[in-house]
Amino acid sequence: MTSFVAEEPAKETPTLWTPLSPIGNKIVLLYHNNPEGLHAQVFDATGRKVDEVHADGSSGTITWGEDQMPGVYFIRLLANKSGFTQKVILTR
Repeated sequence: MTSFVAEEPAKETPTLWTPLSPIGNKIVLLYHNNPEGLHAQVFDATGRKVDEVHADGSSGTITWGEDQMPGVYFIRLLANKSGFTQKVILTR
């Protein structure tokens, strides 16, 4: 006899931010539905923290990287006791 177990679909974590331009001479981040504002840390390819980004308001955009060297970076958003990381590439 064969039995089946019903599985519920995995719950997706709501997207609180999106890189509008993950590759370019500046990185534009769109954030929304985040009543605490935006707090993100930026790391270079070696894992060294190079910057922190803060913004008030539950929605908005932030431009980052205009004063940074070209390279691969990782932006880590800290919100709701969890974190999300996105790889971005800064060019000139």
